Amino acid sequence: MILKIYGSRGSMPTSPRAYTRYGSNTSCMTLETSEGKRLILDAGSGLLQLQKEWEENPFPLHILLSHLHYDHILGLATFKPVFNPKVDLKIYTMSRDVFPLNEQVFDFCQPPRWPVAVRVITSNECIPLEVEKSVTVEGFKVTPFMTQHPDKCTGFHITAEGKTLVYLLDSEIPLMDDQDYSQLVNYCADADLVVFDCCYSPEDYLTRKHWGHSTVLEAIKLKQDSKCKQIILSHFDPHYTDEDLDTWLMYKGAESLLLAQEGLSVKL
Repeated sequence: MILKIYGSRGSMPTSPRAYTRYGSNTSCMTLETSEGKRLILDAGSGLLQLQKEWEENPFPLHILLSHLHYDHILGLATFKPVFNPKVDLKIYTMSRDVFPLNEQVFDFCQPPRWPVAVRVITSNECIPLEVEKSVTVEGFKVTPFMTQHPDKCTGFHITAEGKTLVYLLDSEIPLMDDQDYSQLVNYCADADLVVFDCCYSPEDYLTRKHWGHSTVLEAIKLKQDSKCKQIILSHFDPHYTDEDLDTWLMYKGAESLLLAQEGLSVKL
C-alpha cells in the first residue's frame, strides 16, 4: 500500500507563503493498493488537490470521514464529483444524531452559510459505520474506533495486502485514561504506519487542553509502547511555519518520526 498526502493542516487552510514544504491544506489522504484501488481519508481542502488527479484518471470514490468538523469536510463544498449524478461517490462515517446521515454530512453547505443546499442537489450515498465493527471497502478492511476528541471522532484501523495503517487524527492522548490508552496501543500494535495527530507544540498544548489534540511527545510514547514501525505527524495548527515544524523532530526520540507534507507518498 501507498499513503499519499493532499492536506496536512488542521483547523483551517492557511497561506502557502511560509508553508511551502509541509503544505497549507487541511486533512485529506489516500491509501492505494498495488492494484490501484484507493481509499480517501477525510475530505478537507486537500480534497481539491486530489480532484485534479481524479479528473485526469477517474477512479471509484470512497471517502472515510473521521468526523464532521469543518476542516475535515471542507473540500466537499466544491468537489466536482459531489455535483455529478453520473459519479458513484460513497461516503462512510459514524452517525452522530437522529438525522439522516446525508444531512449530517452535507448540511454545513446550505443557506445562510453557503449559497446552495448541497444535500438537495447531490446523489452521493452516505453509509453509516459502527464503532469496532469492521467493514470491507474496495478491498480494504476498515475498523473504526473512538478517539478522544469533541463531537464524536473515529480513528481507523485499515489493512490490505498484508499491511496495516492506523489513521489517528484528532485525538487527545493526554486525556485518555489507562484503559482507553491501552486499547489504543493495541490498535497500533505492530502497525506499519500510524498517521498521528500532532496539532500543537508541547509548549502550546498547555493552553489548549480539552481541544482534542496531541503533541510529538505522545507520538514518541505511542511508538515505543505499540512498537509500530513508523509514525507520521500531521494535522498541524495553521500558525506553525515550516521552520516551527522542523523543531518538533529535535525532541529526544522523535528523530525517526516523519512530518506529513502535501504531495508526499509513503510506501507501507
